[in-house]
Amino acid sequence: MMELKIQRMGTLKVAVGDGQPVEFDGIGTWDRWNVLDWTFRDEKGAVKPDQFAAWQEAKKKFVAETLQVEAVTLHEVRQFFDWLTERVKELRDFFEPKRSETPSSPASTDANFAQ
Repeated sequence: MMELKIQRMGTLKVAVGDGQPVEFDGIGTWDRWNVLDWTFRDEKGAVKPDQFAAWQEAKKKFVAETLQVEAVTLHEVRQFFDWLTERVKELRDFFEPKRSETPSSPASTDANFAQ
């Protein structure tokens, strides 16, 4: 019988201050934030001026819910998103397929026909 052990790739762990660490799916969390974030932006990607305060509150609520704490400061929000951005960049390299600019070997593109 073969045994398969699946690693928890993409699971991130973080704690606020002396609080209990919380585990969450890094890419899933990033994707959920992006969906919410775009509701506050215009067609050029800038936060709408009349939405700025609501956007900041949404960020605070999102981070507090993710970290399972009552409230967070804007400084903690900034730290969280800076940290999450770096982790997601690392994870995306693993999860997103890349196209090779060159063939894996010259022979793989040559066709040989029998005559």
